[in-house]
Amino acid sequence: MRAEGVEVELPGRSLHLKLWQARVGHIRMLLLDADIEANGSDDRGITHQLYGGGIENRIKQEVCLGVGGVRALRAVGFNPTAWHANEGHAAFIVLERIRELVQGQGLAFDEAVEVVAASTVFTSHTPVPAGHDIFPLEMFDQYMGHYAESLGVSREQLHALGRGDFGHGSGGFNQTALAIHGSFYQNGVSKLHGTVTSEMCHDMWPDIDPEENPVTSVTNGVHVKTWLAQEWISTFDQELGARWRGRLQDPEFWEGVHDIPDHLFWGIHQTNKQRMLHYVRERLLVQAEKSVDVQAYLRAWLAAVKIPNAVRLTVDVDPVSFF
Repeated sequence: MRAEGVEVELPGRSLHLKLWQARVGHIRMLLLDADIEANGSDDRGITHQLYGGGIENRIKQEVCLGVGGVRALRAVGFNPTAWHANEGHAAFIVLERIRELVQGQGLAFDEAVEVVAASTVFTSHTPVPAGHDIFPLEMFDQYMGHYAESLGVSREQLHALGRGDFGHGSGGFNQTALAIHGSFYQNGVSKLHGTVTSEMCHDMWPDIDPEENPVTSVTNGVHVKTWLAQEWISTFDQELGARWRGRLQDPEFWEGVHDIPDHLFWGIHQTNKQRMLHYVRERLLVQAEKSVDVQAYLRAWLAAVKIPNAVRLTVDVDPVSFF
């Protein structure tokens, strides 16, 4: 029997989520779609717009992403040994995985929290208090309160997983706090951002100075030879000499960048910006051809941009078919 979706619980009803698979090179990405006939008209728009529709739609989306995301991976046979919560939006993966361990393997609640945390990494991208999702406890209980019974704990114990003061008070259920409680490793996305995050989240470790708490940072690395645009490679060869390839971690050597004429920097910036816009324009046109409803809108918008034609690049999106 072929399955094409999963269900999550919403107040008084089940929400059906269709699974789609996007193939980008050799990477498979699962997408969750609520816009199907099995759902009522009020629920079909939950996945239409990212961050849209107010705070109640936001918690519905995060139930889909967190709870639905875990169930989608299980449905296609993926059993990760490490889980990554990228921002607090996905933090409900913690509660769903705890539920699996309590109900499926008979672990006690505290044991399940430890097991989940040991295999979860949390990355924060938002260094301001207003950027963290906080749901009123009444709303949290409405949408997620049934987990207390599933886990064999009180609602107060459940609330404690989402308690944290990041500069806006400790009221409500804080998704970032849930992600921190449910992970063994927390990081920002640059050295400075890690420092800011550790200070903002210091309430999670009140007895530890911010600079000593567990929040660390990861700065993205790149494969320089394939990441740099050819224009930059040619300019570095001309202005710095070929030896720059062997001096990538030599700050003193790279002081020579300041001697490169400003007009070269600006010209390369403009060239690559135009290349990006070509790519976006053609991708949107290809997508519009698959959807008659948006063709007229997209073609009018793209015509206004007035970017010449470029090579088309596509990403195929199909219903999941590997069950």
